[in-house]
Amino acid sequence: MTYRRSAVTVIALLVGVAANAETGEPHVAVVGGTGVAYGRVGAHLELLVSHFGIFGGVGYDTNINEAASFTAGMRAFSGRGEGAMLSLNFAILPWKHIVVDPFGQEFSDVQDVYLSATVGWRALYKFVFFEGGVGPAWLRARNHGQYAFNPPDPDCVGTWPRSCDRRRWFVDLSAAVGLAF
Repeated sequence: MTYRRSAVTVIALLVGVAANAETGEPHVAVVGGTGVAYGRVGAHLELLVSHFGIFGGVGYDTNINEAASFTAGMRAFSGRGEGAMLSLNFAILPWKHIVVDPFGQEFSDVQDVYLSATVGWRALYKFVFFEGGVGPAWLRARNHGQYAFNPPDPDCVGTWPRSCDRRRWFVDLSAAVGLAF
């Protein structure tokens, strides 16, 4: 309970300081798109103040074709919520599935963790905007349990029976459309 109150207090303080900045009032945007910032395919809500924004949302993880992945991050813009953009993104899919088969109860424990940094552009027309970006991304895909690779995949790190831990880099291509309020 104390951690929750502390987090709310810190967020309220940051929003208050940002709202009192001389550069503008805070506003909100609802955005849907593809890329790590959107949980691979999904939507997020942004709080924008001047040239900066923070976001959180949900998506569909295309690495293992499951939902819901959760996403968060922050952005910096050359304009007020538009123009050149640098976005630092995080997404996670924690998924546990219990299966009862003739031999007893089995489970699958899957976790995909994404980190990425993209540079791009957001074009705003009145309250509608379009954005695109590209950058490096890192994925840690961990599978443990019934659906893990058996025999273990040679690309797995720290393998034990019925488990796999993969780490890889890829290019994060981001494209989205949104509404600013």
